[in-house]
Amino acid sequence: MNSIDYLRISLIDRCNFRCQYCMPEGAELNYVWRQDWLSREEILILLREVFIPLGF
Repeated sequence: MNSIDYLRISLIDRCNFRCQYCMPEGAELNYVWRQDWLSREEILILLREVFIPLGF
């Protein structure tokens, strides 16, 4: 199994690159209401307390 040593965080649920991450072919896209997005503080907590300790 390949080791994963990077983390991609999307800050919004819309993207204009049309890559496989944001817009997979044939997928139904339902966007999240802005009020349901994680706050900057919540993202930083996830990074500091979960992802960085795991080696990302």
